[in-house]
Amino acid sequence: MTARPVFGDEVELATVAIRVASLERAVDWYREHLGLEPLHMGADGNTPPYAAYTVAGMIITAWQLADGEARNAEENDRNSYLIFVYGGDIDALHARLVSEGVRVDPLRSSANNAFFWFYDLDDNRWEVSQPWTEAQRNAMREVLDAVRVSSEGHVRPGYRRAVDEMTARAVLREHQLPASSVREIVGGWAFWTFDVDGEWIARFPRTGQTAVAAERELALLPELATTLSFRVPQPTLSGQWNDRPFFVYRRIPGRGLSPADATPEAVRVIAQMLAELHAFPVDHAAQLLAAAPAETAWWRHLESLWPVIERDALPVMPSDLAGAVAREFDRFVNARLEFPACLVHNDLGLEHILYDETVGAPVGIIDFESAWIGDPVIDFVPLRYAVGSGVTEQLAHGRDVGGEAARRMWFYRWMGSVHAIIYGVREGVDEERDGGIGELRRRMDAAP
Repeated sequence: MTARPVFGDEVELATVAIRVASLERAVDWYREHLGLEPLHMGADGNTPPYAAYTVAGMIITAWQLADGEARNAEENDRNSYLIFVYGGDIDALHARLVSEGVRVDPLRSSANNAFFWFYDLDDNRWEVSQPWTEAQRNAMREVLDAVRVSSEGHVRPGYRRAVDEMTARAVLREHQLPASSVREIVGGWAFWTFDVDGEWIARFPRTGQTAVAAERELALLPELATTLSFRVPQPTLSGQWNDRPFFVYRRIPGRGLSPADATPEAVRVIAQMLAELHAFPVDHAAQLLAAAPAETAWWRHLESLWPVIERDALPVMPSDLAGAVAREFDRFVNARLEFPACLVHNDLGLEHILYDETVGAPVGIIDFESAWIGDPVIDFVPLRYAVGSGVTEQLAHGRDVGGEAARRMWFYRWMGSVHAIIYGVREGVDEERDGGIGELRRRMDAAP
């Protein structure tokens, strides 16, 4: 008999509550010894106050007891408590807590785990556990594969994780990169991506198709790094995991560009960056990407997409929208609009343009797995629609980028929504599929 969820998707947040005698003192203790800051502090009417925290996607609420009440430490063996599965150096963590005066029990071992208990001001028990047998690690991965915890702390079905933080750490150690901190960077369709000790970025392809793209990226990036004046990832370590390539590069300072960052001066810098990228020797780029001959690479790329669209995207669309996609796609491919073929990033969302707040300017571009030989204006699309059509001429940087640029950018704009639908269908992520359908209709209705 299959269990039927009682709550389902209607549950917006779940939390574990621990009781404390003084919230103020508890908040100070958690900050000093665990480095935890409250997400929110409040009270429900005249009841005692609470503070909410998050650790690895789990919401923990510290809730003050009524005046004069206290927890009974003797009941800890019968009470619920928190367990954190730790992927770092458990001995070093144990020693650190001891050195800070935290009450910590000795590190011990069970059949499958190394673990220790420590206690907060109110004698709440906290467990730090680390699986040391392959059976236990596999059991943990089975649980992690069933759910994906997003950065907001909500469980999102569909994002199945084959490379978790523990796996990434183990693979990196096997390749002589010991890491004390491996943190997943949530988001992205193509790779599992991890921040390693705040200094490195590690990327593992999610699919066989992405693995092929990673091989192309590994061929291209070293050439770009020695040619371009701005920062791009420069792989310093690469290897194989489950017969797929992975690579590591030194983290480039900065964050994803926001529309507010796109001042005229910032756009001028991005225009120069794109001019350099698009000026990379096109025939050499075609060889590196296995895209030769360069003259026909873009149209071959688009034609190869149609069977995928027909199989995965069209069946889930309303019939009128599917018909419009088929007509406009066929019209665009057959028109063979002219443009100077060049190396393009081909997925230049604002999040892939790194903006360094310390210098107040864009400094680099990341995530080149979709790079190809193609139409230069495809790299203008995200910024043009985030900031306005006025940036198009500035991004062209005085170059001839071909005729009917507005029509071409409109096509690439709505094709982005088609890609979102395909991803949602393949990964079973209904919100991506349904959001892409709504977005596709709005974008197609905005024809120039």
